Amino acid sequence: MKIENNNNQKTSSSNDNLNDIKVGIIGLGLIGGSIARVLTRKCGIHKIYAVDFDEASLANALTDGNITKACKNMVELKDCDIIYLCVPVGRVPSILDELSKWYSGIVTDVTSTKEKIFAYVSSNFPSMRFVGGHPMAGSEKVGYAASNENLFENAPYILCRKASENIIYPNDDSIAIDSNSDQLTSVSNPTLESVSESQLVSMIESAMSSESTSEPSSASTSESVGKTELEKGLFKTSISELELESKLASELKSAISTESENMLQKEIADFDLVKKLAIMMDAVPIEMSPKDHDIAVGLISHLPHIVAYSLVNSVQATGDTRLKTIAAGGFKDITRIASSDPILWTDILCDSGRTIAELLDGYIQNLQQMKDALQSQDRQTLYNLFSVAKDYRDTLVVSKNPENQKVQLWVDVDDKPGMIGKIAVLFGDNDINIKNMNIQDNRAYEGGSLRITLSSMSDAQKGFELLEKDNLNVRIVC
Repeated sequence: MKIENNNNQKTSSSNDNLNDIKVGIIGLGLIGGSIARVLTRKCGIHKIYAVDFDEASLANALTDGNITKACKNMVELKDCDIIYLCVPVGRVPSILDELSKWYSGIVTDVTSTKEKIFAYVSSNFPSMRFVGGHPMAGSEKVGYAASNENLFENAPYILCRKASENIIYPNDDSIAIDSNSDQLTSVSNPTLESVSESQLVSMIESAMSSESTSEPSSASTSESVGKTELEKGLFKTSISELELESKLASELKSAISTESENMLQKEIADFDLVKKLAIMMDAVPIEMSPKDHDIAVGLISHLPHIVAYSLVNSVQATGDTRLKTIAAGGFKDITRIASSDPILWTDILCDSGRTIAELLDGYIQNLQQMKDALQSQDRQTLYNLFSVAKDYRDTLVVSKNPENQKVQLWVDVDDKPGMIGKIAVLFGDNDINIKNMNIQDNRAYEGGSLRITLSSMSDAQKGFELLEKDNLNVRIVC
């Protein structure tokens, strides 16, 4: 059995001061660019190397001061403490193949599927220091130009640790006793795991007992006596071999146990480092298994993309150009993600095809329920389906920490110059920090044409009172 020696690997414990670590980023698009920005501007990390096929993105990141070095090839990341793989999921395996040849630091990805990647790492690179990552943040816009240092603020950042590997003991030929004869037989390929130390001892005791109770026949010739003595000699040799193998098995298991414990500690340290960096990005780390991740993300991200694309295609298929004009805020909101990169999402959905297909089955059943209720005019069933959905939707939160939840004020304002500036000044004079402001050009379904995002409920309450005093129609939306 080959036990890999990782003594030459960097350990996370040496990175007590995270500001001194060297970070590599492969792929400087929306997510990779945002990681570079936030690590530089908010986390105080100033050793960031990046690789990207788009030279313009690298040049812009250098000019912006968000990376330290623009690298022409991946091997220039060799001395990094951690490398972020910010590439489409389909490119991850080939990059892992390359990294495995010369890299010994931590590797983490940002892709939205995990089971296949973990299976690939476990099968091909069991000693790779891989931590699965998926920041649940993004935009329908793509590329470094769309990156934002605040992209991960209060966003869930799902982390998956490597699954514990079952250690398989070596397959060696061993000597065993054939219960149907006095002959010694060779048993091919038993594993030491399948024959425990106690079983070996039991076999030895049983064999010794058989030897002490067996008596030679009175008719034995000198030749048979000699043969018996020879067999006894071989038998004792086999017992010695079993005793030795028992001892070796015990020592091997002890060594493997120690090695496994060391590997587990390294895995925990690596996971904690990625988690600390996520926290420094103002994200909210959540630990999940690869399988649970794929199901959860399939439901709340992948399936909605399919729904959004389908809705837009349904409207487009009518050929009625007037629908573009009358499409109101509700339709635009629910289909916003249909503007996402088709290449990226084809890659993502195909990679998790089986999981998504199963989730689609469940969604189609829900749609069929509604269709059946509509055809039969079953108002009660429709009401129940809508009511259950509303109650659950109203419980969704942005963050488990109430202080970190973003709250919105929806304000109905007159369409005239100076209104937005007036509100911004009013909030600034009263120490209310506006996190974001979004103008809605159609008021259907929304009850307000201006959405102001704030960082706390206390700010929202204060802003609500100020705007009400100014005779504006306003409401708080969590």
